[in-house]
Formats: sequence, C-alpha cells, structure tokens
Amino acid sequence: MKPATYTEGPASARVALCELVAPELRPKLREVSALVCDEAARGKGHAKALMGRLTAMADDHGMTLLVVVEPFADSPMDTKTLADWYVRLGFKQIQQTPPVMARQPKQHGR
Repeated sequence: MKPATYTEGPASARVALCELVAPELRPKLREVSALVCDEAARGKGHAKALMGRLTAMADDHGMTLLVVVEPFADSPMDTKTLADWYVRLGFKQIQQTPPVMARQPKQHGR
C-alpha cells in the first residue's frame, strides 16, 4: 500500500508512512489522515466507501492502519461520533489523548 492521496468520488484521504513509530514497524503500518468529503456530498457513503477500499488494501498488504480522531472545524461530527464511525470500520482505540485508533489487517479466509 503506497503512501498517496486516495479518492472516492468527492471524498479523499491521505495515506502516509507513520514517522512517529520505530523504523522497524513502519513497513507494516500506515497512517490515514485528512479524510474529507465535500460538504454537499456528506452523508452519502463516499467516505465510508473510500475507507472500505483503504481497509481492503491494508488487508491485502498485511498492514495496520492508524488514525488520529480529530474532526475538522466544519465537520458535523464531534470526536466521539467520529470515533464511533471508525469503530464500525473495525478500528479500536489505542490511545486516549490525543485519540488514536488502529485497525489490524484481517486475514483472508477468516
């Protein structure tokens, strides 16, 4: 899974190497940030579809995904609502402050 900006219709997210972890962990870890969707298109599943694609790619490459749960100022979601959304995508909270969540790869055939 290459570091890049990925899109799904009007939704986009940046996938990057996580520089905050030990170098030996970086090959199997990616950070998802800047997940945004145009205001007029919100609530129509574009961000969910994009995250579904990113989690499938992470699964295929055996990678863990990290997110820092920080809603943008213009987001209709608060931190708890956004964290709950990530839980529905398979993420688990691993740190309280700042709130960080991780999703381990699912193995095929399970």
